[in-house]
Amino acid sequence: MSIRGKWTVATLYRLTDGSTRSAEKGYWNRATAESHYNRMRGRVVAMVLYSPEGAITRSWNESREAVQK
Repeated sequence: MSIRGKWTVATLYRLTDGSTRSAEKGYWNRATAESHYNRMRGRVVAMVLYSPEGAITRSWNESREAVQK
């Protein structure tokens, strides 16, 4: 889910007990949002980068990464 009017990185984390938690972080600047997205890739279960209009611009998940290796 995107935060209206901001570049949004939606992230799904895996907790130590095996459960998952989601979080969204909004940025005014696209470069800052993409930097966060690139930094977190590989450390989380899944991520989506949304434009301020709500369109999905990038997505990543750990199962797709495992298949590509």
